[in-house]
Amino acid sequence: AVDFYVDPKDRRREQALLDQEGLVLDFETRLRRRDGTTIWARDNAQAIRGADGRVLYHEGILEDITERKRMEQYVIRTERLAAMGHMAAALAHEIKNPLHAVHSHLELVLDFPLQRDERDEYLRFCCQEIERLTEITERVLGSARSTGDVPCPASIADLMQRVLALVNEPLQHARAQVTTDFPADLPPVLVVPDRIVQVLLNLVINAIEAVCDGG
Repeated sequence: AVDFYVDPKDRRREQALLDQEGLVLDFETRLRRRDGTTIWARDNAQAIRGADGRVLYHEGILEDITERKRMEQYVIRTERLAAMGHMAAALAHEIKNPLHAVHSHLELVLDFPLQRDERDEYLRFCCQEIERLTEITERVLGSARSTGDVPCPASIADLMQRVLALVNEPLQHARAQVTTDFPADLPPVLVVPDRIVQVLLNLVINAIEAVCDGG
């Protein structure tokens, strides 16, 4: 029976639930068919006991949810692509002005006779703007770096700031305003940060599209 499960640990977990609780509800696992193909299944089962309390047998319903799982993965991929699009738009908007400033000052240095102190001043300005470009790029791209699916303590306020960095350009385009109010003593929560960012990003994007001009 263990070979029926793609991951034998799932079989042991389900059996432990039946032994301890006598009931399994909506237990999702991957199963292996006789032809070797795998499916996602949802199991609802219970232990049937005799008059003496001993388990006589198990009965339940096994539902093939493979198609639902495929749709869930499709939605996740679609949402990630949408987030990448907003990230690209945010990055392009943020770096346009510093790049233009660097270009203008380098033209002055290359095309005009300047005093040494003037030349040094323009070059220092270019260095400062390049450092700012690096910071902007790291901030925006940091919002797209995957942290995996492992839950860890995270600040909801910090995650919200990551989201607002991604939607800065759409907010300005819609002339929409965002007001945040986080308690100073707000404790961290155990979450998968990337997934929470995706949820918050979807909520803010939906709100931008729904509010009236300047809302």
